[in-house]
Amino acid sequence: MASEQSRTQPPRRRQADRSAAAKQRFIHATITCLNRDGFGATSFTSVAKEAGLSRSLIAHHFANKADLMVAVRQWSWHIDMAEVAEHFADAGPAKALATMPQFLLRQAQEPRTMATLDIMLAARGDAELRARLQAAEVAHDAAIITLQPDYFGAAGLEMPANFVHILHLTTAAVRGLALNALLQGEDVDADACIALLTRMVNDDMGLKQP
Repeated sequence: MASEQSRTQPPRRRQADRSAAAKQRFIHATITCLNRDGFGATSFTSVAKEAGLSRSLIAHHFANKADLMVAVRQWSWHIDMAEVAEHFADAGPAKALATMPQFLLRQAQEPRTMATLDIMLAARGDAELRARLQAAEVAHDAAIITLQPDYFGAAGLEMPANFVHILHLTTAAVRGLALNALLQGEDVDADACIALLTRMVNDDMGLKQP
């Protein structure tokens, strides 16, 4: 059935599907390489080898290493946002808001997020990568903020005037805890730290503790 459907697709659609599948393989392979080898040792050659595709093909899809790394960050962010939407649907608005720091910490410990943290740290020495990531993060913040009136409204609350500060504080905390847990393990007691942050943030927003 699948092969029959592929034969009925227009050639451009089949080519677009193959191109999208190749880019996805490169993104997943990049995440594997970053977590295993680090940013410095991750190259078009190592990613192509991990993906089982040619180096010429990765160069066809991505102009340079910065382009590939931004694609990884964008893919990871879209996955994060889809999971957040699912969390709101499953838990309900009030509980989802009240447990958001814990939820974001779990996301921060995922391989895709640990890989993006490596990319962000590497951007210090790469002006092109830094500029593109900065633009992406501004756009991400704007998209997140746009969703909040509906989320808070569904929970019967007003969006806090200082939500941007809450967003940045929570983001920095979960990223830092994820890195500390990677280096120090259980000594960090990330769950206790995030529970404390949750109580502080929820008190500020007028949310009941989970």
